[in-house]
Amino acid sequence: MDNEIEIDLRKSITENAKAYYERAKKAREKAKRLKEMLEKGITISAGERKDAGASEKKKKWYEHFRWFYSSKGFLVVAGKNANQNEALYKRVMKENDLFMHAEIVGAPFTIVKNGLNADKKTVEEAAQFAASYSRAWKFGYAVIDVYSAKKEQLTKRASGAYIKKGGVMVEGEREWYRNTGLGLAVGLYQGRPACFPALCTHLLAQAVKIVPGSKEKEIIAREISKKTEISVDEIVALLPAGTSDIA
Repeated sequence: MDNEIEIDLRKSITENAKAYYERAKKAREKAKRLKEMLEKGITISAGERKDAGASEKKKKWYEHFRWFYSSKGFLVVAGKNANQNEALYKRVMKENDLFMHAEIVGAPFTIVKNGLNADKKTVEEAAQFAASYSRAWKFGYAVIDVYSAKKEQLTKRASGAYIKKGGVMVEGEREWYRNTGLGLAVGLYQGRPACFPALCTHLLAQAVKIVPGSKEKEIIAREISKKTEISVDEIVALLPAGTSDIA
């Protein structure tokens, strides 16, 4: 029966009650963690088990998003979908971070961590990253305008306007990066597959530069895989939506 309770006869009633309490506590904590992961847009696989090397293979928090490290070592993260955009806005972005966005519907929230203190080159690299993962790539654009704003300029409250999930309104003056060129580089960063803006190609091992083009993801991924030690599936997961060519 579903309402039966197992009791360890070697323990007292108090000890059995304490054991059940601890189990319930762990279950609540696990449920809370799962909820937080879902809200951040992190994929949860059923049946995952930890092994001896699990701690080494475990992803860092930013690896669940699009990400790269700039030439000057600044971390830049971008959303893969509306859920992740929402998580970046609500949980990841801090007061000293810089918000970046391509001027097109269907672009990721891109956050430069500690971006208010970032150098010009880092911001240019982040602008290219934001542009390349926007819908502009799918449309085959060579360039697109990108803007930046501070956290205090972002709001979910707009009079007479509906702000959908994964969207924000930007108030006040924006900093513009006109005609930002689209381009990415696929390669290895500290031994891990990564996709950085083309301006950061020099930071990757076995780097292959790509631009908007004519080849489907699987085809271009196979071509890149032949030039690197990265599997086709890993490359496909890194590529922006749309078709590409090797530069």
